[in-house]
Amino acid sequence: MIQNVVLQCFKVSAISQEELLSLIPAETLAKIKQTDEHPFFQAYSIAHEGISSPRIVGEGTKKISWPKKAIQSLKNIISRGVKFFRGHKETNSTEGRQEIGEIVADTQKEIDGKLHHIVISYHSPAVREIAKEFDVVSQEAEWNLIEDAGNLIADTIHQLTGIAMGDSRKEKPAFAGAVRLGMIQAFESDQSGGEPDKNKTGENIMPTLKEIKTYVQEMDLWPSQLFDPERIKADNNFAKFFEEAEKLKTNLTAKETELEVLKKGVAEAEKKVLAANAKSRLEEMLKSNILKLTDRQREYIKANFDENTNDVTDDAIRQYMEKAAGDYQKNAKFFGGTENIGDGGAAEPPKGDDMTKAANNPLLEEDL
Repeated sequence: MIQNVVLQCFKVSAISQEELLSLIPAETLAKIKQTDEHPFFQAYSIAHEGISSPRIVGEGTKKISWPKKAIQSLKNIISRGVKFFRGHKETNSTEGRQEIGEIVADTQKEIDGKLHHIVISYHSPAVREIAKEFDVVSQEAEWNLIEDAGNLIADTIHQLTGIAMGDSRKEKPAFAGAVRLGMIQAFESDQSGGEPDKNKTGENIMPTLKEIKTYVQEMDLWPSQLFDPERIKADNNFAKFFEEAEKLKTNLTAKETELEVLKKGVAEAEKKVLAANAKSRLEEMLKSNILKLTDRQREYIKANFDENTNDVTDDAIRQYMEKAAGDYQKNAKFFGGTENIGDGGAAEPPKGDDMTKAANNPLLEEDL
């Protein structure tokens, strides 16, 4: 069944100025600029996937489900020139209503996971201020609706007769997410950067500061899009922020340097502490007898320890003990000793075999 449906939409910025302008055909823009040097455009989502509660003419407000197929059907029916009207009537009639804009382009786009149908509206200078005041639009159309178990499902659109504009303080939107997506006023008469605008006498004209501010706000432009960093830094109002940032950066560098000096000082202090108690830590390790050394091996290790060595950490001392114990074992074998690491106090070598005595060692002239 075909029903007359009124679908209301809120406004919000969700489409860039560049994207909005790119959707308008070049020939359409050129034609508009023949009579309006600074045309004003807006983008509206007039329908999207989901559930809405529009007003059905003659039946009142009802919930309708809008599948993707229904939204896609709008592509084949929306035509340029469909008018925007001030307020809406009980019927979808367009007679006797004030026109405040028309559709010049449309597209479909997925926003937050839902397919939206977006229309671009043009508003002439005579009505653009009125158009800016309204933040709700109502799609007035004839839809093919399917009734299933008491539920209405949108199938395809039959005809879009117009779009009404209203005030959100008085109008409740049918689509919670169908909104005005952006606006733009094209101040440049030549988008490619041609000659400046001229008045009817042929004199060059420049926009006023108020017009420039309005344009910048409507375009949602940022300072970085208009000026290079050096220009922004030179501004009296912004210069102090950059100066403070530089001071903070300098102070931070100085603090980092101080921290490095402190770290080096702490490292040197720790090294001195380790050196000062290195011998006592060695004695403690020897007492624990981790390597199961004999008394003579412990004495040998202690006597040959250099407490002035660069590395006197616990790990370094343990490594020294292992190496010194190995050196002792080699020397003991050379001089005829029989002690091995792990003997833990093995017996003294026989006196006749003491190679440290000149009598037993032909290589010695006197006892060691």
